[in-house]
Amino acid sequence: MNYSIFSSPSLRKLSILLAACCLFLAYPDKLTAQYKSALGVRLGLPNSVSYKQFIKAGQAVEVYVGTRSIYLNASLAYQVHKALKGTPIDGLNWYAGAGISMIVLNLGNGDVRFQDPFYSFQAYLGLDYAFEEIPVNLSIDWVPTVFRGNRSYNRIFWGTGNLSIRYILK
Repeated sequence: MNYSIFSSPSLRKLSILLAACCLFLAYPDKLTAQYKSALGVRLGLPNSVSYKQFIKAGQAVEVYVGTRSIYLNASLAYQVHKALKGTPIDGLNWYAGAGISMIVLNLGNGDVRFQDPFYSFQAYLGLDYAFEEIPVNLSIDWVPTVFRGNRSYNRIFWGTGNLSIRYILK
């Protein structure tokens, strides 16, 4: 397969994410990362509805459900958040974690194959921001993923990532 750096969806998403980070770095007084729960969307593979809940200081659980043209995905992730030191942005956090997903196939003709689900295991490494003046949280992350299932789905994907936009509930 021929992979061009500019035709990769993951690299396009990463470029958008980096541009968003630069925008937020330009306005550090508008950012803080203090929230307890948030609900929103996770844009990436797959596009998902996301709910993030902090269970202790610096420890969060994220649940997200998404779909793509041929599958439905349900995921659970545990993430540890830490302040990013040495930056001019007060409240900028980085996070790392791990998660698991269950995926079921949709064959495109309305037939969903629940009898043949497969699983994936993810690692998370990202940045997390929350606006101080409006109840919005933004996260970007890199999510290397190992797929396990029948023979055609045993793969490792290194180039996946997501941009999350969430409404802060509390």
